[in-house]
Amino acid sequence: MSGAAVEQFIADNFAPGSVIVEDFPLFPYGRRLIDKTGSEMVVFWDCWTQSVKWVFPD
Repeated sequence: MSGAAVEQFIADNFAPGSVIVEDFPLFPYGRRLIDKTGSEMVVFWDCWTQSVKWVFPD
């Protein structure tokens, strides 16, 4: 479920084409999202909590 949960989170929270989605293999099932302004976030599967998490890099 983990990889599918990450993809579902992205589909549920972002309009198609509103962000660029790239693989981000430093995290389990990690995906790097970049919006039109260049802001980034990483969405990934947290193995300990068994849930989708996200971070905004500084």
